[in-house]
Amino acid sequence: MAKYSLDSKLTTLSHSQSKSLWFWVGFVLFIAIMTGASTWYYLLEKHDILDEEKQVQLELAYATEEAAFVLFDKKFNHAEDLARVLSKTELTRAFAISQPKAIKQRIEDRWSLLLKNSNAYTQLRYVDINGQEQIRVNYDPETGLVDVADKLQNKASRDYMQLAAKLQQDQIALSAFDFERENGKYVYPLQQAGRLISSVDFNGQRYGYIIINMNMADFYQQFRLLNVISDLPFMVSSHNGSCLFAQTGCELQETQLKQQLQSQWSSILQQPQGKAKLASSELVYTWFDFSNGEHLTDKLHSKVLFTAQIKDEYVNALAEKDVAKALRNFYFRLLAIAFIVLVVFINAQRWVNQLQTQKLLLRAFGTMSSVIILDSKGKIVGVNQAFTELLGFSRHAVVGAEPNMLVSTEGQQDFWSFITTRINSAGRWQGEVKAYNHSGEEIMLWLEINTVKGNSQLDKQVYFVINFIDITKQKNHAKRLEALSSTDVLTGSFNRRYFDTEFKKMINNAKRYGNSYFTLAILDLDHFKQVNDKHGHFIGDEVLKRVAQSCNTLLRETDCFCRLGGEEFAILMPQTNTDAALVVCNRIREHIKSEFDLDYGVTCSIGLCEYRPQMTHDQVYKMADKALYKAKASGRDKVLHIQDQALA
Repeated sequence: MAKYSLDSKLTTLSHSQSKSLWFWVGFVLFIAIMTGASTWYYLLEKHDILDEEKQVQLELAYATEEAAFVLFDKKFNHAEDLARVLSKTELTRAFAISQPKAIKQRIEDRWSLLLKNSNAYTQLRYVDINGQEQIRVNYDPETGLVDVADKLQNKASRDYMQLAAKLQQDQIALSAFDFERENGKYVYPLQQAGRLISSVDFNGQRYGYIIINMNMADFYQQFRLLNVISDLPFMVSSHNGSCLFAQTGCELQETQLKQQLQSQWSSILQQPQGKAKLASSELVYTWFDFSNGEHLTDKLHSKVLFTAQIKDEYVNALAEKDVAKALRNFYFRLLAIAFIVLVVFINAQRWVNQLQTQKLLLRAFGTMSSVIILDSKGKIVGVNQAFTELLGFSRHAVVGAEPNMLVSTEGQQDFWSFITTRINSAGRWQGEVKAYNHSGEEIMLWLEINTVKGNSQLDKQVYFVINFIDITKQKNHAKRLEALSSTDVLTGSFNRRYFDTEFKKMINNAKRYGNSYFTLAILDLDHFKQVNDKHGHFIGDEVLKRVAQSCNTLLRETDCFCRLGGEEFAILMPQTNTDAALVVCNRIREHIKSEFDLDYGVTCSIGLCEYRPQMTHDQVYKMADKALYKAKASGRDKVLHIQDQALA
């Protein structure tokens, strides 16, 4: 009896020790799994933080590159206008025909004054058709001194003169991204070269060329100021990879960037924008082509590559605080895991019954994004704290209800039908949706939906896990960038770039659809130069702003009002014939006269052209421009139109 009692106790003790051993084996194994999961989550969170910071730097790099392009394009447009004006002045034509010394002296005096007051150009030249310089006025931006060259050179062998020989009438040649050379050798220290060339033609005969050398150092000095947008190191390279500008300076080394990128260079040449991976950094690049269709350019000197280098160490430094916060969260999760493990093993049976639900909740609530969990009937069974902070709905207010705060961007109000249609066909879905927060404000979300199926005997239903993040700021930022690229800074109207795009769209629509037509009007302010000379450029700018505001008020919402440059504007009037356009333009002319003639002596002249079938972009524009010229030649303050293509 005593022996049985002892054996029984030994057996019970052995069983207890065995259960305890298995308990601790399971306990340690569970801790190891949870710790590994937490470690994996920390590493994933760290990776996401670094990726997000890199994405911010990437957007800043693209924004800076776009701003640099706008800066360059604006300066080229101003220089193009000057080249056209100089090539058509009576003095230039008179000198080109007979080359009298008195006229040469007057041209040199005027050009000297222009260079000194502008600081945008380093040289103005008149070169005859044989490439021989006849007039050259130089400007030194560092000293502010202007000198008229006595020793003139023959430039017939230069690449840009060969380009000039191909010019058509009223066409501008652009050769903007090269280094200065004298007598076939580079000038040291290295100086950037940028040239615009306009032919001097009269009565069907070509006499020579006006060549403007731009102050490229001033271009790049202003480009340095753009680094307030981003601290990333930027570089500008030519089509073959040669360095044109870098913050650390450029050495005259052909294919410098091409050699650095090696095997990736061929891919970069084919993509207008993208990224290239380096050893410990990422190179963000954008190609910009300054040949707008009206310029005559050579391939090498019209297309440039803007690059920004995002170094891994720079991204790590910016994300240091967030990574440290993620590490602290990791330690807190380890403590939480220990507590959860203890609770789980104390309540083992309950934990088994709710295993699938807990897995689902841990997956949802362990993410940085906002989460909604739906059951198979489309009812909300759980949300996380990020959801509450983003949309303002408390958990108690939404659990058991339908997700009516989410709305499909495709116009389908029943979001549950929207979900099931896509999930049933693909198993998962991601995309943009609209949402309304607790205050009724509309926000944009990037949403991802996945299904989780229970695989235990206790839980076999399907759950829908909806993860989403707020992308409202990114969408608004993209809209702002688009607006900046198409808006004239001074007047707030659309700019020349937007005009060219809309003009081509209207031409294409008119050719595609037989019932589509429009009228183009080109408006130029009369005597506007007198406003700047008498009242100053500040008042001149105010006049331009008021003119733009008045015109936008008088036009329809469907009309497109753009500033082409200076005091010249354009109006695109869809579904408008010549008679209707004359009424609108005369109303504008009378309004401008009543507003500005008395105080500033400013009126306007307007030329019209209505699109006819088979007309090209250039024909419509030239006919409107010809009508404007006739309006000015016949006394100004008039609206004229031309419809005969032979007159254009």
